[in-house]
Amino acid sequence: MGNNNQYDIIMPIGHDQDITKLSINSALNQTHLYKNFIFIIDTKSDIEANNIKNKLNHVERSIIIKTNRVGQGAARQAGIKAASSEFIAFLDSDDIWHPRKIELQLNQLQKEKADFSFCSYKAIEHNNKLLLFNVHCKKKISLRDLLISCPIGTSTVLCKKKIFNENLMFSDSRKRCDYITWFKIWRDLKPKHSVFSEYAVLIIKHSNSISSRYWTSTSGYFSMQKAFKSLGFYPFFSYVYAFLYSLFQIIVKIKRKYFNRLLKNSKLIKNSDIKHYFKN
Repeated sequence: MGNNNQYDIIMPIGHDQDITKLSINSALNQTHLYKNFIFIIDTKSDIEANNIKNKLNHVERSIIIKTNRVGQGAARQAGIKAASSEFIAFLDSDDIWHPRKIELQLNQLQKEKADFSFCSYKAIEHNNKLLLFNVHCKKKISLRDLLISCPIGTSTVLCKKKIFNENLMFSDSRKRCDYITWFKIWRDLKPKHSVFSEYAVLIIKHSNSISSRYWTSTSGYFSMQKAFKSLGFYPFFSYVYAFLYSLFQIIVKIKRKYFNRLLKNSKLIKNSDIKHYFKN
């Protein structure tokens, strides 16, 4: 495939961790080459920032931005501002792409003349690299769907840069910045979107993340309440919707963990090949 329609990769890096090398390599090995690889080193420590920067010397056509622990959302917005391609792709520093992810996803997005695309992904436990659950995306979604659950993994998103402008930027919220951003896009822009149903991304889940501790602490519920409030919901309704959203998660998480395992295996990332992606 040619590179007439180029894209920029946006990767925030908050910590110097080993898995980032695998994430970067998964982007470098794409069958459809990128125009710019934009790194946002988001740390207060100059020593850590320099260590990270030194490990990026081998990346061609890289743009490196330093931010002062502003958070994932604000860091992504800094990357969006620096992007110059028609398309942008988000990749977190501990997630992994299948080599054909961009090629196939971009082909479908252009064929459907869409502005925004996301794909199915497999959630992997950080320590033992075992499959936690599948998120199988097969249909287009509405704003109502986002009030029940969000199937959009940030590292699965490929979209036109023009979506983000002065009136709509990536949320700088410390928690749920991705959910807030996708909700605003669906509410304010109602984007024509493409859903690539193949599993093309491995998203790494950490034991201390909000989603991993959703049922063992109140942080998940209150993070959603603050998200709805920041989206303009009245305080009372932000509590109500956060409660309803949490209830729906019981069904959603059961479906993802058990029923989605029964689906026909992916043509791209197969369960039997997962550990292969974590080899240097």
